[in-house]
Amino acid sequence: LLYIEYLVSKGKSKKPLSSDGKGKDEKYSNLTNGLVLTDINQLVVVDITYYWVDAAWHYIFCMKDVYSQRVIEIIASDNMETSNALLCLKSLIKLRGVNALIGCIHHSDNGSQYNANEYKKLLIGTKMLISRAERCEQNGSAEQLNHICKNMYFEAWGVTTFKELKQAVKKFKYLNNKERPIKQLGNISPEQFEKLIENIPLESRIKKVLHDFKI
Repeated sequence: LLYIEYLVSKGKSKKPLSSDGKGKDEKYSNLTNGLVLTDINQLVVVDITYYWVDAAWHYIFCMKDVYSQRVIEIIASDNMETSNALLCLKSLIKLRGVNALIGCIHHSDNGSQYNANEYKKLLIGTKMLISRAERCEQNGSAEQLNHICKNMYFEAWGVTTFKELKQAVKKFKYLNNKERPIKQLGNISPEQFEKLIENIPLESRIKKVLHDFKI
């Protein structure tokens, strides 16, 4: 069994909020508690983080398939508008297909972008399940992606302008999905892993067990 801990460290002060918490009034449960994954399209996580370029905070919208750790989409923006989140969701639908996403859990924090009517309408229309984290620790897989792309790649690449940031997210997506060996996947890339499991029965695949915060 491959066990994933949903834990993150405390963020530094004086950083912009990437979640405004306006989705808290919606009664969506955290459907990821203790979840056992055996395939792609069972759980995708989304988040918004920030990055300092051109003497101002800019934002990074990301979406990830937790089982294969494939970055479905990552977008750099100078604003926090819902349209950016919608681009990520539409990329998922284009990549996976509507039928493959029926019953897939969409896990987010309480940001208003993911609570927008147009966003939820597309989720419901695709028959995906809406799951919400009560706090950032419960969206640790997305937080992990934020850490990797910003601290391990963008900073190392010396990204200092918005133009460079837009190029960097595209480069990171390519490297992560096609070339980055991931230990949890057997030291192969997400795309190689997805190809590998195509002919492996679900009962014989690696299981990913998510932390249960109710225990």
